[in-house]
Amino acid sequence: MATVVTGITVAVSLIVGALVFRLSLLPYSVTEQRYFWEQTSIGPARFSLPIETWPYLKLKLVNFMLAVATLGLAWPWMTIRNIRFITDQLTLTGTGNFDEVVQAYDAAPPIGEGLDGFLDTGFDLG
Repeated sequence: MATVVTGITVAVSLIVGALVFRLSLLPYSVTEQRYFWEQTSIGPARFSLPIETWPYLKLKLVNFMLAVATLGLAWPWMTIRNIRFITDQLTLTGTGNFDEVVQAYDAAPPIGEGLDGFLDTGFDLG
């Protein structure tokens, strides 16, 4: 009986310890998200993410409770909640002419075309 109680105590301690450790990293996660979005730009337009630690903490705690209550089945909804939280607060400043922003297709490697020749299948792709 003492072994079962010790095992349960160890399991609960590990879960609480992991939760406390993750919560202690939340201010770093907020700073990391801000930095990531502030370094992202589209032409002259720049993104900014003015999130605060407490709303982010509430989001993560509710997500954790959803994961525990549904045994992980709420993962898609948690992902949508995370994305919605970021996109609701994300701003784009200095918008320029987006018609000038063009993706360069010349640098893309022709993997599909070269794969036929590499495998020597004999199929004509053209």
